[in-house]
Amino acid sequence: MQKRLDVLLTATSICRYWRHAAIDHATLWSVVPQDRRNLGGLFLQRSRNVPLSVTFEAETQKCCPAHQAMASPLPYMKRVEQVHFRAPGAVLNKVFSTLNRFPHGGQLKEIGVRIGGFPGDEW
Repeated sequence: MQKRLDVLLTATSICRYWRHAAIDHATLWSVVPQDRRNLGGLFLQRSRNVPLSVTFEAETQKCCPAHQAMASPLPYMKRVEQVHFRAPGAVLNKVFSTLNRFPHGGQLKEIGVRIGGFPGDEW
């Protein structure tokens, strides 16, 4: 996930042509990260109306509060097809209690959960 994110952000800063081409291709922005850089909102905006895959990662409980991390994708839940979580158990409990308050809208096809989080461990 991190490598894909870095490549995409680098591509938008090479030149004006590449920036416009990347921003105009909504599918490139459909895998929405929820990390400490708070790029989720940018990805949600640029993905327009394509189906989404949201990844929530927190290596520690202090990384990002569950309600804050899930706030940006909640209005877009009708477009979410995949949700992946990797976090300590206590963080996941808060995330799931937040998600329980919102219907997903029928598009959800996959939920992935990984409790813990180890350096170098990717989806």
